Amino acid sequence: MKKLFFTALVVAVFGFYFFSEAAAQCADPFDPNCFSWFFFCPDCTMNSTTGSSVDCKFASGGGTVTINKTGATSGTFAEIGLAHCFHQPDNVDLGICNFEFSMSPVTLNGCGAAGPCEATASCVGTDPTVTGQLTCANRVLFFGLSKMNDNQCTSNFLAQGGLAAGQLLQASFTKDANGLYQTIGTTSVRGCNSDVPNVDCTPPGGVNRLSDGTSPSGVPFDFNIRQTVNTSPGNCKNSTAIDKGQATMDIFGSSTFSVANIDVSSLQCNGQTGVTCGGLTNLNGDAFADITCQIPTCPNLGPNLGQLPKNADGTVTMTCTGKLLGPAGQAIVGTEEVNTSPK
Repeated sequence: MKKLFFTALVVAVFGFYFFSEAAAQCADPFDPNCFSWFFFCPDCTMNSTTGSSVDCKFASGGGTVTINKTGATSGTFAEIGLAHCFHQPDNVDLGICNFEFSMSPVTLNGCGAAGPCEATASCVGTDPTVTGQLTCANRVLFFGLSKMNDNQCTSNFLAQGGLAAGQLLQASFTKDANGLYQTIGTTSVRGCNSDVPNVDCTPPGGVNRLSDGTSPSGVPFDFNIRQTVNTSPGNCKNSTAIDKGQATMDIFGSSTFSVANIDVSSLQCNGQTGVTCGGLTNLNGDAFADITCQIPTCPNLGPNLGQLPKNADGTVTMTCTGKLLGPAGQAIVGTEEVNTSPK
């Protein structure tokens, strides 16, 4: 089963920003200078604001965002993932596409073991380097940032959506004194797109190739489903069904997530509520508490998983959401690859 450690989830609505998988995740999950969070998108779009003929919607469970601290006040920003894309205006389905994005350098404020962290970037002054691409079966779209003077920068990237004129990136999170994620702020990103690798934000012809987007965020959790889940509505709660009507879900704590802070009543997975959990335990022998929960596979979980596309290894990606305890009700999300069977 796939495991993404020390992640924070981002529900993303944004336009094409990409990077390679190796660089977009922390090579060492214990690296205090690397902060990685996972995003998915149940119902949102990625759009290029001008110039592009490709629009996309993030695939559920589909990607990672990483801030890597390279100096006291500097670092890199990266995203990778999957998106379901369409050619416009004829609405031709391009299928599931891989996307990659990187921006470097970015300015960091805070970003220690505890407390707030903010990452920003701007094309005013020294431009960051932006690279990436969207790769579909029959189409490739490239991302970058061509050289602009400050006037061109601020006239193309206007002050809007909480971003200053010329600002290209806003990302933030806060950790408590124990290093646990408390909040992850909305991430906003802007850049340019092109059909060729040499990206020009303002090509001849008067149509600027600009993209932007916004990512509301949530804190993730890591979990595992112990058994194969029955997906047949006809076998729901049948004593002969492979899962006997429920699945066992182990939720794991980490250095950035405490299972004791979960509002269990808020948990649901692929439309299925009614999750119940036991007391704190340690399932994997690390230093962090875990919990074991039971989730009904009927009437929603199994049949809904049966409607999802298969991963390369034959599994499907299950998505669970909930909230943390406390007045803020900070959203949490986790994904896991699970085995399914119609029997």
